[in-house]
Amino acid sequence: MIDRSQKPRLGPVRPFTFPSFDIWQLDNGLNVMAAPDPRVPMVMIRLVMGPGADQDPADAPGLTALTAALLDEGTTSRSSLELAAAAERLGGYLTTSADWDCTRIETSLLSQDLAIGLDLVADVAMNPVFPEEEVERLKRQTMAHIRRRKMQPAVVAQDHFHRALYGSGPYSRPLLGTEDSIAAIERSQVVDHHRSLSFPGAATIIIAGSYARNELAERVEQALGTWSAEADARSDVAEPCDPRRVRLLLIDRPEAPQSELCLGHLGLPRNHADYSLAAVANALLGGKFTSRINLKLREEHACTYGAHSSFAKRRGAGPFTVTAAIDNDAVPLAIREVLRELDRLRQETVPEDELAETIDYLIGSFPYSCETLAGIVHRLSDLAIFQLPKTYYDELPAALAAVTPDEIMRCARQHIHPHRAVIVVAGPADSLTNQLADIAAVERP
Repeated sequence: MIDRSQKPRLGPVRPFTFPSFDIWQLDNGLNVMAAPDPRVPMVMIRLVMGPGADQDPADAPGLTALTAALLDEGTTSRSSLELAAAAERLGGYLTTSADWDCTRIETSLLSQDLAIGLDLVADVAMNPVFPEEEVERLKRQTMAHIRRRKMQPAVVAQDHFHRALYGSGPYSRPLLGTEDSIAAIERSQVVDHHRSLSFPGAATIIIAGSYARNELAERVEQALGTWSAEADARSDVAEPCDPRRVRLLLIDRPEAPQSELCLGHLGLPRNHADYSLAAVANALLGGKFTSRINLKLREEHACTYGAHSSFAKRRGAGPFTVTAAIDNDAVPLAIREVLRELDRLRQETVPEDELAETIDYLIGSFPYSCETLAGIVHRLSDLAIFQLPKTYYDELPAALAAVTPDEIMRCARQHIHPHRAVIVVAGPADSLTNQLADIAAVERP
């Protein structure tokens, strides 16, 4: 008989070790990371390389995302349909994409087809031709996507937030660009952008899965050893605005039944020494369901289905944000409660039991992110992109377990800044303007 009136006892914590992996470098400078995993007869291959969208020209936001999307639209030896068919015939896939820090080419297929997968990735990386008709087709597709984004209140709020926080810097612009910027991009810009920033010395190929370790180095060399492109070094990310006071922007959505809230400030780069500490602080604030902000707004005030906070992983200082969809009548209350919780973490020592529960959550959930080949490849990608130590994940559980309340307070005082937050509300201005005036001067962009 199960006594359902009692909480089930937790079982013993199972030890977890991040999968072992090998690192080496080809003569052309290409870095290789390979993690053997014999559980299933599959391999996943991901090439991460420059550029990321943080390298977009100021007058051409969206250029990197468009260039990445075009990589698999044809090479000197295969059309886009032939590339797709080559992967699909083997039960795999081939994708290309970009984010702020890198461009990715990725495939996954059966282990027996590893050589074919490496050849496909190498062909797309080394020999893209960017057909004119595909450039125009993807420009139209991207602009349609941008128009759809404008219909999403959360996206509208976040776009205004990033512009207010980063001014004219790269992070101020949408990853996909704008309709005007995409319309103005020409094929020659795509070709030059790819040529100037994509080269083996700033790239890493990551392989995870079931493969013969004694053959892998030779196969990678055969596929990518001839890549010899030279390129300019990546530039630093421009300094953000970093406002010194609270700013409150109100975006009018007259008929909205609820308001989108995006509140935050500058965070810290992913490779910052305090990033793991900040991850614990964020989990306490809004990084898990039982976090302070979510319980305050959802459970206590019942004004949202959920509130979430995060430190964005970026090469530069990405944003720290708190986001939620809030009942219109409760928007001022929600803002005050969020600011109060941010300040409380700076001023009050975190109780030992609350900190222990949060650390247990982070340590306990980490293995789930490494269960699949995709999870392992994603974790290795972070090591490569953000230049983290090879032993980072081996040491992470112990580092988290050693975090103290004093360290959380020190981290919060250094990296949590409610007194200079940017607050963006997308909701009905007529009913919200006067309510928000007591918090800060209301700006109407």
